[in-house]
Amino acid sequence: MRPTKGLVTIIRNMFSEAWNQRLAQTNEIRKSLRRDILKLEKQIDSFLDRLVETTSPTAVKAYERKIEKLEKEKLLTSEKLEKSCTPKVPANDMLELSLKFLSNSCKIWNSGDINLQKLVLRLVFSERLPYHRNEGYRTLQVSVPFELFGSFNENCKMVRAAGLEPARSFPIEGF
Repeated sequence: MRPTKGLVTIIRNMFSEAWNQRLAQTNEIRKSLRRDILKLEKQIDSFLDRLVETTSPTAVKAYERKIEKLEKEKLLTSEKLEKSCTPKVPANDMLELSLKFLSNSCKIWNSGDINLQKLVLRLVFSERLPYHRNEGYRTLQVSVPFELFGSFNENCKMVRAAGLEPARSFPIEGF
């Protein structure tokens, strides 16, 4: 299973477009969070001004509670802003790593390392290898990236209809 050069170009373009959309979305979220922080700071300043001018002890306590609530809200919004940062790995690095796996899954499988083979199975197929006691291995559901490649390569071998073990002939009664 190997993508054609045309498909790789399409995948690159789609990934790049999706990545740019996600970055634009993240930037909009960050701008919104910054606006929210400024709005909260203005509200806090407004309540502080009222607090200084008031003489009523109950009003002072109410303003202090409201200011405390706004400060907590501002802190939470600031944490959200910090967490909504740019990705740690550049888009091209992630895409190249993914495309290398997609293009060389057979090589990784043939490496003989059981852990890598298990990884390939989990990434190539969307479910476990189905086996029916009387009928043998069943058709697998391929994961979405490999589904995009269309049909399997000529080098891929499917399980024979008889299964993995050699076929045996059983005597049939009545014949």
